[in-house]
This record gives sequence, structure tokens and C-alpha cells, in this order.
Amino acid sequence: MDSIVFRVFPILFRLIGILVITGVFVSVLTDIQQKAFSSKRTGLIRMLSVNQQLVGKTK
Repeated sequence: MDSIVFRVFPILFRLIGILVITGVFVSVLTDIQQKAFSSKRTGLIRMLSVNQQLVGKTK
């Protein structure tokens, strides 16, 4: 019984560590993606406003 416990716990701790690291990476990449999308969207809005100032509003 003791040998099973001593074999299983290190494996479980490694798996939990891998899951934590994977979760952190996914969180960071999601945050970067949201910031990039947000900045791209504000960039498009700025371009549209500059275009409207130069050309004038269309219908």
C-alpha cells in the first residue's frame, strides 16, 4: 500500500504543476490577444475619423 502511495503522489504533483503552468500560459496569451484586438479596433476607429475629416461624411 505504501509503495502505491509513494509512486502516485509524485506523478500527481507533476501533473498539477503542468496544469498550473499551462493555465498561466493560456491566461497570458488570452490577455495579449485581447489587448491586440482592442488596439487594432481603436486604430481602425481613428483611421475612420481621420478619413471622415479629410473626405467628409458619406451617406
